Amino acid sequence: MTDEELSKLPDYKWMPSRMPLRDALTTFSPAGSAPEPIMEEMSQRCGESVWLEAEGGHRVLFLYDGRDFDAGRFTLESKVWDYDECGICGGRIPSMTLCHVTMPGQPNILLCVSCYKHHIPTKRPTMQIIARNGADQIREHDRILKRLLAQRAHEWQSQHGFRKLFTRIKIEFWAWRETSREQRRILRSGSSQRI
Repeated sequence: MTDEELSKLPDYKWMPSRMPLRDALTTFSPAGSAPEPIMEEMSQRCGESVWLEAEGGHRVLFLYDGRDFDAGRFTLESKVWDYDECGICGGRIPSMTLCHVTMPGQPNILLCVSCYKHHIPTKRPTMQIIARNGADQIREHDRILKRLLAQRAHEWQSQHGFRKLFTRIKIEFWAWRETSREQRRILRSGSSQRI
């Protein structure tokens, strides 16, 4: 991946994913033979291929794209494609291992967890509370918390029983998440100094 492509990664929308086992078209390519046009065509069409050494040549797998194929030359094998590669480091990501992919409608990029953490900054909204002293900061925080709860109140007022309690807990958690840990630490230290 070029530096320009790397610089665009944070602009994309990402989602966590686990790639399942996938179907592949398989064939045999004898050793020492000239490259066949059908093999080059399949490579361009499917995008990905794996060449595994076998007696007398190679067993070739092409990631199946769902389109028609020459059944005389290729065999469709179910769930034999068992990995993917990270778009940055090229590391092997086994099937059903956590990875991150771009959302639909963007270039299709897959990253391992390590490269995702290194190249994609987390965008968590934080709320800044500015006040003259610690006591005012606590009052301001409480005011903001009440406002956020009031905005989301419609979600839990129409519910009953356990579901209502669970939704209320989610709303409170969401409100507290809006304030960063650092800001809460400052609030606590400021209030303890005033007392």
